[in-house]
Amino acid sequence: MLLRGLPVTSRTVAALHGGQTQWSVTDHLIADIWALTVQVHTPREKGKPIEAIDHPTRQEMNFEAKKVSKKTLKQRFLHRKNALRGIRKGR
Repeated sequence: MLLRGLPVTSRTVAALHGGQTQWSVTDHLIADIWALTVQVHTPREKGKPIEAIDHPTRQEMNFEAKKVSKKTLKQRFLHRKNALRGIRKGR
């Protein structure tokens, strides 16, 4: 089954990501413009650097993606560990 060529707004992609459609390149660019606009128009004290601001939705998406990535990595590690235990017991 070919899934890599599907548009990010497809129902299949949404189903694979917990019902949420993924952001397109345009969505990310609009979020970048939003973040820059917030940075420029936020009052700050003279001499203090501008804080890096990101779109709240993208922050949440990145957090969820990292959580899923860590979970997947842990599952792979445990699978390999169990496979190695089986090999060692078989010797």
